[in-house]
Amino acid sequence: IRYLAHEKQLYEPLTAMENLRLVATLRGTVQPLEAALQHVGIERFKNHKVEELSEGTRKRLMLARLILGEADLILLDEPHPTLDARGKEILNGMITKWRKEGKTIVLASHDHEQALSHADRLIILKDGTIDYDGKPK
Repeated sequence: IRYLAHEKQLYEPLTAMENLRLVATLRGTVQPLEAALQHVGIERFKNHKVEELSEGTRKRLMLARLILGEADLILLDEPHPTLDARGKEILNGMITKWRKEGKTIVLASHDHEQALSHADRLIILKDGTIDYDGKPK
């Protein structure tokens, strides 16, 4: 399982690379960390502390964490906000790739346009109950 929270789950005193190294160690993966940073376009920030990064760059670092290791279920909570246009392209490409690989993706979002472009099934909650459950229209 991989999870991208709405709140940043990063260690601010650590650098971007140190954050990835920690996650890779915890997950037991030996994937090249530089490649993960390059994939999301933030390799130039590898030695910057998270507390020095913009919100969009932090979000991209969180995307880099998602690609470390393997997962069959990917949970995305409001993944598009704070990403610039290129960041959204990168995220959407990751989602498309995961879908082709047969992974299950649960995406919670208020950004209906972005969410619907990936949805096979749509659940709309209203006042805490399911208002709609079916194919996107």
